[in-house]
Amino acid sequence: MLNLMQRCLDPQVLASDPENQVTGFIGAGVPPDSSVWSKAGWTSTVRHDAAYIERPNHHPYLLVVFTEGQQASHSEAVIPFISAQVAEVIPTC
Repeated sequence: MLNLMQRCLDPQVLASDPENQVTGFIGAGVPPDSSVWSKAGWTSTVRHDAAYIERPNHHPYLLVVFTEGQQASHSEAVIPFISAQVAEVIPTC
């Protein structure tokens, strides 16, 4: 199952797949040396993502973000912003 949920953070790979589950989601807010496994989704009124993140020399963590409303649903900035804020405070090992 992890193989199906692993997300590539390479910008070239992401650019070639406009429906990737990184852009606009948790993976877009983590440092590029992170490993991310996630399940994201969106409709006209919700955007959400659940992810397991591993970073070198940091404790692994789970992050789940749900939004609702058309404005949040169409925003590709909200969830990555939250993800980046969380990534900054994860303690090192």
